[in-house]
Amino acid sequence: METQELYEKVDLPEIALVEGKESKAPSFGKWCGARILRSATHAIFTNHVLIYLSSAELARTSQCSNYFRNLASEANLWKEQFERDFTFVLHNNNNKSASAQRPLAAAGGARGEEDNELVPPGEEAVVVVVDSLSSYAQHYKDVMTRVEKAKRDKEESLMDLKRISQVARVQKFLDCTQVRLLTPLPMTTIFLSLLLLTLKLDGYRINIWACAAPLLFFFFYVFFCMLVARCVYTKQFDTTSLYRGLWTNLRGPIRLMFREALGESPRLACIAIVALLLCLAQVVLVAIKLSPSSIIATQPPSFSWGVVLIPMWCLFCIYCVSPATGCITEFGAYLTGCALLWIPLFIFFVCLAVKLGQKEQNHSSSNNIRLALIFIPFWLIEGTFLASSFSFLVIGIIRFRAGFLERIDEHIGIFMAVWCTIAPFVIFQSFLCARDDYGDASTVSNTAAVSPMLIVSGWLLLCAVSYALRVRTPYQETREQIQQAAAGTIVLYDV
Repeated sequence: METQELYEKVDLPEIALVEGKESKAPSFGKWCGARILRSATHAIFTNHVLIYLSSAELARTSQCSNYFRNLASEANLWKEQFERDFTFVLHNNNNKSASAQRPLAAAGGARGEEDNELVPPGEEAVVVVVDSLSSYAQHYKDVMTRVEKAKRDKEESLMDLKRISQVARVQKFLDCTQVRLLTPLPMTTIFLSLLLLTLKLDGYRINIWACAAPLLFFFFYVFFCMLVARCVYTKQFDTTSLYRGLWTNLRGPIRLMFREALGESPRLACIAIVALLLCLAQVVLVAIKLSPSSIIATQPPSFSWGVVLIPMWCLFCIYCVSPATGCITEFGAYLTGCALLWIPLFIFFVCLAVKLGQKEQNHSSSNNIRLALIFIPFWLIEGTFLASSFSFLVIGIIRFRAGFLERIDEHIGIFMAVWCTIAPFVIFQSFLCARDDYGDASTVSNTAAVSPMLIVSGWLLLCAVSYALRVRTPYQETREQIQQAAAGTIVLYDV
């Protein structure tokens, strides 16, 4: 806009004209007219031009000259800029009062909901008086600092939400692999392997590798679960890992064995992994021995059963030298394990290797070791447990009738647990001995001989599946508590 046009829009006092000539006003009048014209120009620029400039344009205008610097330094201009750029609004969502007023920062008067987080919830907004470029610039820096902080807080909150969702997925994965699947897997493996093996011995055309497949899958899966549990255990104090703090609430057979049986000893955990690999090698060697042909040769392998059972001999050696290595510190528990498990197993496998070797050499059945003799150590141990549980029940009944006990549920429970577990083993061993003594003339088929073990393993499988589906893990309880707290918060703020 030209200066002359600005002058024309200003209503100035008329100047007296005498005889067609311009009368000369006094010097004071000239001074007053100049002041009035300058004030009018100042008002026009301020109210009709500069008021529409942005803060950056107004700052650049102030650098043109001293006159424009004075114009751009008006307090009203910067108050208007402040009200336009930093407007305080009162949040009112569905007629609900808010606890604080928050500044809305947007360049050029634009406003957006994403800028409403400049003032934290619960803090009152402080009204700032801006009357100059310097105060506006200082407040602008403060607001931009708060904007950057709000953006950082938002990014951190998004990262926290992302990490929470990732941790929830990891927890669900651990619950599924360590509890839901691993708990019923041992009984499932035993049941399928026994069923397939007995069907093969009864004449069904089933490959020996199909019989060994459940066992192989079980060992590989247990090895995988052990590696996962080890990863969770080693990273439980890592602040940057998703597994931080997950070991405490981890459940499942692996966690139970590591805590109760191994005492959370890394050395014993390594020995357990070695034992697992030896068991896997044992299953593979037995399958190779019983298979009619292999990948390498079309004839069955010619190595003896003593060679096939090398992994078992290695397990016995590891257990025997475990006290010398410091893995087992309780010598009484070591002797108890030897007497109840390892010595009978060693005798059984030695006699079984000799018996199977004699059978391969087509020796007469009269010279073979009877299976009933091989089972003698197990029968002694099983008889001791059965007699002890029966005596415990009788003593409980006598004390209950005499009034020394209020309830005998504990005695009945222990008696039922021992007899329901050991009695099927005794029946199974008896059937195997009958099959061994009478051979094909025996009226007991292979499936009937293994039926007690199938019944027990099937019953335990149903119990394990029911437990795995119904158990509530700490991870699940924690997630439900978080969801309930979030739902309660939403309901609280929506009322």
